[in-house]
Amino acid sequence: MKLKLFEKGGKYGYANEENDEIIVAPKYDEAYDFDEGLGIVELDGKSTFIDETGKELMAFKYDDIRYFSDGLAVVTLNKKWGYINQNFEEIIPLKYDGAGDFMNGVACVKVNEKYAYINTKGEDVVKLAVFSENEKYGYKNEATKEVIVPPKYDNAYDFDEGLAVVQLNGKTTFIDEKGKELTAFKYDDAFSFSEGLAVVCLNGKRGYIDMKGEEVIPLQYDGAGDFHSGLASIVINGKWGYINTKGEIVVQPEYEKVFAVKEEIGGLILNGKIAFTDDKGKPITPFKYDSSFGFENGYACVEINEKWGYIDKTGKEITEIIYDKVFPFENGAAMVEFEGKMIVINTSGEQLDSLYTG
Repeated sequence: MKLKLFEKGGKYGYANEENDEIIVAPKYDEAYDFDEGLGIVELDGKSTFIDETGKELMAFKYDDIRYFSDGLAVVTLNKKWGYINQNFEEIIPLKYDGAGDFMNGVACVKVNEKYAYINTKGEDVVKLAVFSENEKYGYKNEATKEVIVPPKYDNAYDFDEGLAVVQLNGKTTFIDEKGKELTAFKYDDAFSFSEGLAVVCLNGKRGYIDMKGEEVIPLQYDGAGDFHSGLASIVINGKWGYINTKGEIVVQPEYEKVFAVKEEIGGLILNGKIAFTDDKGKPITPFKYDSSFGFENGYACVEINEKWGYIDKTGKEITEIIYDKVFPFENGAAMVEFEGKMIVINTSGEQLDSLYTG
């Protein structure tokens, strides 16, 4: 069930988007759209979260709140900011003069007109930013501007998972946040870590190193991609397949192309047709689709003969392949074009709403 906001007599509530049944009576001074099953509502200058049944999940005590990111939500009281967890417990005290949402485990906070970064435990962390001087690159503390790594590299990239790619004299390595080089400058190229492994390149071959700088999967591939859900795409003699994080072949390299694994589902192309596999390499569909956007929110858009439909993660076609245009599902609903009309359907292909006529 997807809820929509409505207003009556200056108060706000929520109704079932499909049939306009009132789920949450209009009693709030302000209300906001649901995000990941939670809505923010305000009453008498205070805020709380509600679930999709209308249950208030904590007392109206905060002056302002935000939606969760990385499992924590910003809350404000008496001009001080902090964070609560998904049990609605104050996990990081309200002691900041400003606070941002967490992203990749780090949030920006403000104390006494100065900015700093914290992790999800509330501990201070140093976030480094690339800077250049005399055509060389180094890193500064983004908050204090203190130079942490002097500008000595020919090129430098943003930190990811605590490591950054740097280049010198045509060779590449990684450095940690103290500037320690992970390996010698030996690789022709390197890419960011994913699931603890990074692609490195030397003399036209690719393999993987771990976060200690050790080559754990030999440099033997003509092409190699990032790991997702434990699988990475590889290329041998122009043919594509998948390996796991141990370097074991899960899907033999015999395909024209493979998709990056998304939501634990991969895609293979053979003779111009697409099939999907699970994260163990087991096929879940035959080779029958002409195009696909890949999986998003549990479903994939698929095309046959210029008509579109949807499949689920078992490979089942949950709608007919009859639409002229399709968009990804979100909260159980998707917008499609059918016979010149834009309509909204549910995951059974049933029409929920008509938007406009082309």
